[in-house]
Amino acid sequence: MLAALIPTVIFGSIAVYQGYRATVAAEQSADADQAGKKRDEEEDRKNKELDQGPPVTVTAGDSPMYPTAFALKEQRFHVGPIANVTEWDGKFNAWLKSEEARPVGLYAVRFTVKALRDDTTIIQDFKLKDRDCPFEIAGVNDEKDVNYKGTLVYPPPMGGSGADVTRDVLGFDVGQYDENQARIVERGYPKRGSRINSKNYELFLRQRFVTKTVVLERNDARTFDVYFASGLECTFGLQMNVTSGGTDSWVDIDISPSWGDGKGGAALAPGYRQYSNLVRPVPGKGMAFPPIGSPERPFAPGVDVTGSDITP
Repeated sequence: MLAALIPTVIFGSIAVYQGYRATVAAEQSADADQAGKKRDEEEDRKNKELDQGPPVTVTAGDSPMYPTAFALKEQRFHVGPIANVTEWDGKFNAWLKSEEARPVGLYAVRFTVKALRDDTTIIQDFKLKDRDCPFEIAGVNDEKDVNYKGTLVYPPPMGGSGADVTRDVLGFDVGQYDENQARIVERGYPKRGSRINSKNYELFLRQRFVTKTVVLERNDARTFDVYFASGLECTFGLQMNVTSGGTDSWVDIDISPSWGDGKGGAALAPGYRQYSNLVRPVPGKGMAFPPIGSPERPFAPGVDVTGSDITP
């Protein structure tokens, strides 16, 4: 009798187990369906946010070149906290910021633009924002006044040359009032680490960037080097024109330097002029004024801006 019941019990257990497995499988399938639905909903939400948000991200990189000289508004007769600085570091940057120092004649930034949307993104143009050169009306007068006429500072060396990358090189003649749009720099632009105080830089500007738009698909990225040159004292910002889908917008780009006020803009002091005095690095010893009787003159280097089509 007992032997006859054993198969029934075994088969009954198998049926219960199979029923349990079927229930678990159904629950797992439902969970998978629910998880898939949540993933789809999350993807839809993210795509909606992307469509409603900015079409690109802009990531700042290391500058493609270092300023050859800075100018201070006021004349300085001691270097204070940077007396022992032997390389361009955070302490030197903090001092530049406290002195409201401006690079002379030339400033450059590097940034990478990445497309975020499924729609094709087109970078149409770049232009200056809030450009202000307060003494440009007096530009025909060699004796024109300026705010920045105090001390000229040759900075100490900065470590590391950085890796070169493939990029689009653009330029602005900030000091020319009708040159608000970017131009392509084809050759002759300053390279990283090329600090030669005895030689002026030369910037070759060619056709407007608007003649060579950049097309990006989603997750495509493009790196830009942008040089700003001026013989005048100027402040300015930068905007990028982007078309994506059915929208066209101007995107602000933060070009503020590490020694700046962090408000997104930049500034230049005038070159080709005599400053009151000079501070320069002494190799291995820190920053100092040239000794009395030194033949060095505090003359700011300039930037020669040339091109085949400067005027509109």
